[in-house]
Amino acid sequence: MTKCNMSQEYPFVKNQTFQYLKALAIIMVIDNHCGQKLAFMTSIFPYNSFYMPMFIFISGYFFTRSNTLIERFSKSLKRVLLPYLVWSVSGWLLAKYLCRFGLNWCYSVDAKAIISTLFLGPLTSINGPMWYAVMYFWLIVCYTVLERIFKIGDSVRKEILFQIVFLILGIVTIYGCTKDVLSYNYSYFNYRLFLARLLFYIPFFHFGHIFHNYIEKYIQLKNVFWLGLASLIINLFLVLIYGSANISFVSTSGMGSFKSIWLPYVTSLTGIMFWYSVMKGISDTWGRIGIIDFVADNTFSIMAIHLLFADIPGFFVYFETLKGKFYEGFDINAFIGSAWYRYYDNTYLYYSLICAVVGSILCSFVVSVFIKRLKLFVNTLKTPKRT
Repeated sequence: MTKCNMSQEYPFVKNQTFQYLKALAIIMVIDNHCGQKLAFMTSIFPYNSFYMPMFIFISGYFFTRSNTLIERFSKSLKRVLLPYLVWSVSGWLLAKYLCRFGLNWCYSVDAKAIISTLFLGPLTSINGPMWYAVMYFWLIVCYTVLERIFKIGDSVRKEILFQIVFLILGIVTIYGCTKDVLSYNYSYFNYRLFLARLLFYIPFFHFGHIFHNYIEKYIQLKNVFWLGLASLIINLFLVLIYGSANISFVSTSGMGSFKSIWLPYVTSLTGIMFWYSVMKGISDTWGRIGIIDFVADNTFSIMAIHLLFADIPGFFVYFETLKGKFYEGFDINAFIGSAWYRYYDNTYLYYSLICAVVGSILCSFVVSVFIKRLKLFVNTLKTPKRT
């Protein structure tokens, strides 16, 4: 399951620019969940103004038609949904075990919760970021159905038309979110939240497809530097006018933090194009680097497990607090209630970041080795013995 990649659903010849971009995106996710200690240019390009749409953009970039809907669905089921369910169940079992130590990190399981897991997100905050994976699965399914029904890829005009339609639907969705039309609750199947996520993200997916087929070749004929510079200048003006906080939309898992109906699409576009330009320059200079490829190829498992490793310093402080030691600013009840909680001491945040990056990468390596050996063992069983 570690080979399941949210930005790489199907095998392809590796594009090093996008390998760097995927690796950068997942490091940004970890950094954002650990107090932004690296903060790559976040004063101009806040993480929450573009980085989750960037994953979907990358996915759309590599989208290819399948022969049939069943073929597409079966591949997405195998490469996205099933690994997501395995990680979700594993996380829930671990959270259930941690209940012995007083941590309430898992949700109760009933029929409604199971349905919610299939459409909204996992049953534990340990792999809470995996809401993105299940949304991604249904996005692929929905886009494939639409592409088949309306034959979106038949002409450039039709592709542009649907980009406009998707964008309008996305803006209308954001408007509904700003009016509190949606509520965020994993205890039941909130169909409005499910649809809102899909409608918000589908323009980025389709744009990634258009960018790959039509736009990128024209950009590369020019100097990609100018694309990055234009994106930088636009975002500088947006930050000066609206402020860094107001161009961010925190946690699209709940779709409740939008401050504008149009800025999310502008800042996502400028952020994606800026970092695409930077990664294009770096990848052309440095070429293939093994660790970059590994991180890029294992974004799924890193996304699934990094919160647990980020909590290692929190575990230390928690157990020390239970022994009677006082840590100023540590909210023990918040830590008991969710794996998302961070002890916002600067030193411990750095520890969280290091643990999250190193731990999730090492865990992904172990899982990948296990899966390779398991596949070899299964193939050995399938191979008929010679007599």
